[in-house]
Amino acid sequence: MNVSKLSREELYELVWSTPMMHAAKQFGISGVMLGKTCRDRQVPRPPRGYWAKLQSKKRRDQCIKPPLPNLPAPVQNFDRFLLDEHERQRAPRPDDFDPNDLTEPIPSPPEKFKDTLKDYQAHIESNFPVLLEPSQITSLHPIVQKVLAADLLIAAARKRDRYGDEPRFQSEKGKLHLHLLNTFINLFESLGFTVSVSGKKNFRFFVSLSVHSREFHVFLREYDPSLYSRKYLKEKKRTTFCFSWTNEGEYVTAGQKYYEFEELNADCVKKVVVHMAVKDEDQYRRSVFRKYDDRIENRREAIKRQAYLEQQAAEKKRRALALLLANRIDLMNMAVRDMNHADQIRSLIAKVQEKSAQTKNPIDGLSRWVGWAANHANDIDLRYMSVKGLEAWIKKFQLRN
Repeated sequence: MNVSKLSREELYELVWSTPMMHAAKQFGISGVMLGKTCRDRQVPRPPRGYWAKLQSKKRRDQCIKPPLPNLPAPVQNFDRFLLDEHERQRAPRPDDFDPNDLTEPIPSPPEKFKDTLKDYQAHIESNFPVLLEPSQITSLHPIVQKVLAADLLIAAARKRDRYGDEPRFQSEKGKLHLHLLNTFINLFESLGFTVSVSGKKNFRFFVSLSVHSREFHVFLREYDPSLYSRKYLKEKKRTTFCFSWTNEGEYVTAGQKYYEFEELNADCVKKVVVHMAVKDEDQYRRSVFRKYDDRIENRREAIKRQAYLEQQAAEKKRRALALLLANRIDLMNMAVRDMNHADQIRSLIAKVQEKSAQTKNPIDGLSRWVGWAANHANDIDLRYMSVKGLEAWIKKFQLRN
């Protein structure tokens, strides 16, 4: 059994009914790992000496079991829903084809989507779970606790050195900022998303939702209207809550790269997530038509490339045939030339022998020269070659059966 499959309530009851070491053995993990799991999931665990006090009649009343902190529980794994939507988008389409496979016919262009983006947004919103309101989240997320602990160290260092870094979350505005961060992280996780943080002082926050892993940023904006706006437009000094995807390149609202909310509530998170899902769907729909056009263009290029390769292959074959023919002609001309040369050598041998016969004294070494010259003439003359030699010579013509 895996400890991660336990609910927070089950984990809470387990560690308060069984010592940590014994409870950890049930899952094949160490007590330290079980303690880390409790800390990450914000499940309080018995303090050191709890079980000894529990067995002592005098000290038993010192054992206090704290309540399980109220955290937003995932009422529905919305991340799984978005993953299913992503799989739907990636399912094979009738207009898909391999542009490089020239044997595969080109299908008809993609049809226009039957439902509009507004219909799709309504579909997303109808499947969106009900979230807790920020006022119902009564505990700090472990990530927010980490951020606050680091900020407290900065505040302590600031007291020792007034030129040190200034803490961000100790003032009333800072506490509101921390509340904003805690709200988004808790509600993101209640939707089934995974939130992570990097850094020890300058923190960066990331959320893995569906197939995306994005960095996000939360901040506050202060509005201090001019005297004219206060008097005639009845505007008041106010603070708004802001959220942005820091790697977002498009404008979310007119003239801004972030979401801005007058009030912090669960709908703020809903708007961010729904907008992200609708934007992904819009990009997917645009990509369907763009990819089809790209494949058509790639098919044209593939046809041109295939025609070029066929032309190159035909030219290469033509040059090879021309070279083969020239080689055959050279072999024939060389054979005829060698045969004529052999006849001339034999004629020369006859002339030298005739000359030798007319002399009174024999020519020294004549017989040896005659033997060598006759053998040389026979070597270059195809008419005197062996059968195997002739077969080897004919193979050089590379004639097909």
